[in-house]
Amino acid sequence: MAKRFLISLLVLSALTLADRAEAQWRAERPYRGLFAGGIGATNQLLTATASAGTGWSDNLVTDPTGGESFLPNQAGNQFKGGVYSGSGVLSYSLNLGGVGLGATAGTTGQYYAANTQRFVRREYASLGASVPIWRGVTVNGSVAYQPYSLRSMFPGIYETSFVDPVIIDEDYPSSTVHYLSYAASTGYSRRISRRMSIQTGYSFQARPAVTGGAEGFVSHSVSGRLTRDLGRGIGGHVGYGYSRALYSQSDPFTFHTIDVGVDYSRAFSISLSRRTTISFSSGTALYQTVTPKTFQFRVTGSARLNHEMGRTWNAGLAYNRGLGFSDTWMQPVFTDSLSAGAGGFINRRTQLRGGAGLVFGAGTVGSYGDILGVSGGSSLSFAVTRHLNTALTYSYYRQRFASTLALVEGFPQDYDGQSIRVSVSVWAPLFQRPRRP
Repeated sequence: MAKRFLISLLVLSALTLADRAEAQWRAERPYRGLFAGGIGATNQLLTATASAGTGWSDNLVTDPTGGESFLPNQAGNQFKGGVYSGSGVLSYSLNLGGVGLGATAGTTGQYYAANTQRFVRREYASLGASVPIWRGVTVNGSVAYQPYSLRSMFPGIYETSFVDPVIIDEDYPSSTVHYLSYAASTGYSRRISRRMSIQTGYSFQARPAVTGGAEGFVSHSVSGRLTRDLGRGIGGHVGYGYSRALYSQSDPFTFHTIDVGVDYSRAFSISLSRRTTISFSSGTALYQTVTPKTFQFRVTGSARLNHEMGRTWNAGLAYNRGLGFSDTWMQPVFTDSLSAGAGGFINRRTQLRGGAGLVFGAGTVGSYGDILGVSGGSSLSFAVTRHLNTALTYSYYRQRFASTLALVEGFPQDYDGQSIRVSVSVWAPLFQRPRRP
């Protein structure tokens, strides 16, 4: 197992791609692929995608009582065999005068023919909006419905927004229990001099309790920051943030951010088709644990690197260190997480991509290293036409959590798995309104 893990990690490190690279095209580097191409800049776009595939997987378990679980458990017998899969997705986007809106609805199904003969379906839906209401003030909100998954442990290589769709991944292990989540935020930014600016913000997260899933969760966060430009992309900042999270069965959890650190953001343009963007930020944090009631001090930070190669290739790296409140965790966790990726088009029809991630950390109590997760995948796709695509996909994951960590029901403390799949996808634009010059 260890040898297979190391080989998989090396392969994925060599053949990696950002999860959301397709959404990162600049006007100077337009999307050049054949499949799902030819759209251009639009104010509104509605598309439909459907896929069907078959392959091999070992992420299903038959427990001793004869029931099925779609994540391994220590008492179960891990399934290995053929699987058939299918999915359908509708996506809508609106970009008009600074107002952004995104909506997605989809479903996936897997049929495990060997031993279990069971069909499992999962549903996904999301709606997000971003609206500027005054100079320097923007209001954001989103609602999502999806199965529990530990995918949120890994940071996205690119910055995300509220209008981004929920990620539908047929290859990453997810629970058969679904949940609803809400999020909202508002922020204000103003430059008070040539070199100084202020930023304030508020954010809200909520997740109702789900039978067979996690308990209810609500969090509120407020923050303020003063930033001074020091030149050549370097800046210093000082600020303060306060977060309060309430889980149904525990006392409130408080988190104080003593936001003093350095920021760096700069783009190095070699040509219109080759550019490197680097950014990082550092700070400190003080949080109060619930049991026992003590204060802990931590250094926090984040960094991103994106490098464009040629006309279609990208390589990216993202690192984050900090305390997080995730939908699938039943307590706050402090982690170091890393995601890496690279990929692009070999020619207009053929695309190579993949991604790998690592997370290491602990809950608010326990030892650092109680959380360990590795995930990765790679794919090679070939476009037959603008509307028809074929792909070969491989994925690997390894998770290990200490017994002191509270997980959603159905997620074991220690498991690993991999799958390989061949699929055919069909894509069609149902409605589009081009953006006016």
